[in-house]
Amino acid sequence: KTEMLNHAGMGSKEARALGLPVVHRVPADITSQDWVGLLLRFGFCPDRPCCIVAEGLLYYLEPSLVMATLELLKQIAAPGSRIGFNTVSEAA
Repeated sequence: KTEMLNHAGMGSKEARALGLPVVHRVPADITSQDWVGLLLRFGFCPDRPCCIVAEGLLYYLEPSLVMATLELLKQIAAPGSRIGFNTVSEAA
């Protein structure tokens, strides 16, 4: 994705030059790490709206962990924040 964004002229360098938000990818194991602490160390600002992408993640987790993760995101993300994720139906 980074390569594609850079190729399209939408990488971090270009975003900064235009005063646009910069994408930060934070690799973390939400089942065993203090991933909120990682977000904060990578520059996450809980008082500013953000966009969180949990692509290809939630359907690998137990439903209780999915709900706990979404609840925690609700608590730490500022009003106006967005989350994007994909899911798989039990019927699939």
